[in-house]
Amino acid sequence: MRDFDSLPLPFDEEGRKTMVSVENCDEKGYSVGTVECIDRPRLMFDTICTLMDLECHIFHGFMRSSQGSAFQAWKLCAK
Repeated sequence: MRDFDSLPLPFDEEGRKTMVSVENCDEKGYSVGTVECIDRPRLMFDTICTLMDLECHIFHGFMRSSQGSAFQAWKLCAK
């Protein structure tokens, strides 16, 4: 089963939404993005791969996962 086939989006079985945000920090020259969802390792991996395919430079990032939830955040700028 593919990761995106496992649950109907944007809600999981407990009614939690997948939250994605990207905010531009023009004065600092980078953007800050976050993804928060149920713990779906493939989604977290694909997010980073997509940013790399778009030739974004990720210069700081982290991920945490606990009790079935995952959170990923990164600072990036275009190459």
